[in-house]
Amino acid sequence: MARARTLGDDVTRDEVLATWHAFLGRVPDEAMIAGCEPMTPIELAEMLSRSDEFRERISLGHTTAVSATMEFARFVGGAMPADAFICPTALSRTGNTLERVLLIGQCLLADWADAVPETAVDYVLYNRGVDVRGDIPRPIHEYSVAVCQVPLRGVVIEEDYLRAAPDDLAAFQRIFEESCGRITMWATDLADTVAGVPAFFPNFAVPQKPMLGDLLPTDDLRDFTWFVSRLNDHLAQVVRGLPNCHVLDLDRLAAIYGRRFVQDDTLWIAAHGGFLTDHDHALDQGRLEYSPAASTHFGLEVLPFIRVLWAQVRLMLRVIRGTDAVKMVCVDLDDTMWRGVLAERQDWDDDVTAGWPLGLMEALVTLRRRGIILAIVSKNDPETIARIWPEVLGNWMPMDSFAIHKIGWGQKAESIRQAIEEANVLPESVVFIDDNPVERAAVSAALPGIRVLGGPHLDWRRILLWSAETQVPRITDESARRNAMIQAQVKREAVRTTLTREDFLADLQVRVTVQQTGADDPRFGRALELLNKTNQFNTTGRRWTEEEARAYLAGGGTWWTFEVQDRFTRYGLVGLLAERDGVIEQFVMSCRVFGMDVEIAALRHIADVRGQALSGIIVETERNGPGRTVFERAGWTWDGTRWTATASVGHPPHIELVSEG
Repeated sequence: MARARTLGDDVTRDEVLATWHAFLGRVPDEAMIAGCEPMTPIELAEMLSRSDEFRERISLGHTTAVSATMEFARFVGGAMPADAFICPTALSRTGNTLERVLLIGQCLLADWADAVPETAVDYVLYNRGVDVRGDIPRPIHEYSVAVCQVPLRGVVIEEDYLRAAPDDLAAFQRIFEESCGRITMWATDLADTVAGVPAFFPNFAVPQKPMLGDLLPTDDLRDFTWFVSRLNDHLAQVVRGLPNCHVLDLDRLAAIYGRRFVQDDTLWIAAHGGFLTDHDHALDQGRLEYSPAASTHFGLEVLPFIRVLWAQVRLMLRVIRGTDAVKMVCVDLDDTMWRGVLAERQDWDDDVTAGWPLGLMEALVTLRRRGIILAIVSKNDPETIARIWPEVLGNWMPMDSFAIHKIGWGQKAESIRQAIEEANVLPESVVFIDDNPVERAAVSAALPGIRVLGGPHLDWRRILLWSAETQVPRITDESARRNAMIQAQVKREAVRTTLTREDFLADLQVRVTVQQTGADDPRFGRALELLNKTNQFNTTGRRWTEEEARAYLAGGGTWWTFEVQDRFTRYGLVGLLAERDGVIEQFVMSCRVFGMDVEIAALRHIADVRGQALSGIIVETERNGPGRTVFERAGWTWDGTRWTATASVGHPPHIELVSEG
């Protein structure tokens, strides 16, 4: 086996190029490359870090010693760790720690705590449906998340499966259905046990190869590999129906990491479904021929893989909480959406988009489907770009896939500022992708909080698709149509500038539909998303877990939601008021309907329905300036502790209001 390279070896050509880019932001000529090749990576890095050119780049703000060293270490010092590859953190801005975690399961989870000594972990053994509520050492609400294992060895009765006659297909179907029944029963029991916190259910690691053989059909329950794959389908279906529960896709993560380094079906019975260890090595010391421990013989990497699972737990929890969520991605064009500067060329071939550009395009299309707004920000002639776009990307991604176009010769920071205003988002929720480090630095300086993505383009697609910050817990009708709504909003605002406010509102043809939304309502998911993603028009800033929301509604609280449409578009569910006993405890509204007075109409309607004096609470946050004045604008009075609807503004005359309960 070839020896792994170290930083003490002579540099390769690629390492020379990567080191120069890390410290000097450019690549050397051929003579320089030849002069560097007798050096080690460390020697080359030390030489470049002492150069006048590097010091000048630091003084100009183009880099820092820390960022250059980190880039060098990442691309020259060794391969990226698996957890960083699978669960990117490039877009994370706040802490990624877990407070306290509850593990309920069998030996699959037994060693998890060893991988995260910095995290408080409680492990409870779960054995075939036994009630473990009394074994949990502290109240459920003290945990940030629970990982609940439905053990494969209990789900499948090994003796039944092994004894089944090979020609008795009905027996295998019966065993499968009985196994599914145990999954349903135990997953439901575990979900009830940890009700109150998010619960993640690891699925089963599918055996590495077809058990019956490589040439036989794989869709056969007599093949245990297919059997386990079907069990995973059933587990996913069950978990989807349980509140606040999600599948932790251990099987997929093992496939990415490398099954042979972790799974125990290399040696043990496949129904065990765990990690291979040296557990039984001590029992084999009296053999005629010495056999090494399994960890040595197979080169096992179980502990690093468990760290990947922990990284995935953190990622999923960040998605649920909406931590550092990205709402808009602004993209440069030249050497970003395609190779080279196309406006300067007379013709081109498929090479301008082959490979990574189409991969990036597909990632952007996927983000659009998740509800993330897309914007073009490019220094180019807009007419030229409009002309060449259909030839370059039109078959895959029409130009109107981007809600906002900022193409011209102005500063990109100003273009992004305008895009932010049009989309009604904050800089902290925006990502800017550009191949030019100078442009990225200028944008970062002008718009504090914005996230920029540059460096090796090799990482762009993976970061955009796999990061927690670009994922959503569910895709709603509103999120899927968000880019189209932003385009309509831009048209609406253009009309606003040509009319008085009264004429503009009268011309909008606004329709507001108010309804009460319960936990079983199809709109519940979108309502929860709105609560947890709204920053500006949010009277308290509170974030809700699904379990907290369900408990609030079950305990006498009401969620009043409203949908809005005008002559430009249907905005969908854009507002929510959490009210209990006449107190509006929280009011959130999407920025897409700012300035239409729909919030006043909603308050007026709820007051009419309740037939009592309402009151409202305001808790100031750093970002909720637009929402702090809602009760005052509705004509309510401040009594020193809260706002009270003693005398309300009438219903806005330009709004048609529809009540659905």
